[in-house]
Amino acid sequence: MAKTLFEAIGYTLGQKAAQAKNAFDLVGGTEEDSLRAEIRLGRDLAAALLERVPLVQENETTRFAAHIGRWLAGNVKEKKLPFIVRVTAEREPNALALPGGPVFVSWPLLAMCQWQRDEIAFVLGHEMARPGRPDSSPDKSPWVLNGHLSRHAPAYPSSCSAVKRRAEQI
Repeated sequence: MAKTLFEAIGYTLGQKAAQAKNAFDLVGGTEEDSLRAEIRLGRDLAAALLERVPLVQENETTRFAAHIGRWLAGNVKEKKLPFIVRVTAEREPNALALPGGPVFVSWPLLAMCQWQRDEIAFVLGHEMARPGRPDSSPDKSPWVLNGHLSRHAPAYPSSCSAVKRRAEQI
């Protein structure tokens, strides 16, 4: 089965993120140095992603998703990462968070969440909780949403019902 664009990009970005993590570990440096390097890496990876993946033109829904992301970012314990949420024009429902704070969610995934605040917050919060870390085993492509939710959705009985239903269909 051919990989979707997000899977192919996610796999490539995952490799780059792993290389960067190794570089962080080798360099040592202070926590502040590592944080700055992570943010730079996230910006570089986001730029690479945006060369291949179009964004949805800003509208009420994209602003709503960004607003939810800002609210979540303001309520995390560690406020070191500058989270920013962008909505992609991909055909597949997907979401990913890159090191350093960039978060991408596809329009179809927002539609699956039926534009509901809590549903979208669940997806964004999930991504923001583990930026740059793949959901699944090393032999699977990183940042594949349904690979995670189809296994773990039952653990979240009140969260993102539309996404759980879709994951069960896949």
